Amino acid sequence: MSVSVLGLDIAKQKFDVALLVDGKTKHKPARIRRKVFETLTLWLEKQGVRKVHACLEATGNYGEDLAIYLHEAGHRVSIVNPARIKGFAQSELIRTKTDKMDAA
Repeated sequence: MSVSVLGLDIAKQKFDVALLVDGKTKHKPARIRRKVFETLTLWLEKQGVRKVHACLEATGNYGEDLAIYLHEAGHRVSIVNPARIKGFAQSELIRTKTDKMDAA
């Protein structure tokens, strides 16, 4: 079973999602609410994805509930230092700074 990559950019009231499947990226913005987490699961299923390796920035408690939800649903979750994500973007010569780009 292949595992897709799910990038998440977390803010106080919303999060942006970038799903990488077969070399293509699909985006989805969402508000942070428990019901939205379940909607995210339905969206992943609609994309034909059963398991993801989710990666999100360590943003204090903003992403904690989402990380726990994904972990309890059986997904792999990595919480990464924001400096590493910024460093990766710089190494790719990405100058655009948006939530959508950060998720990707």
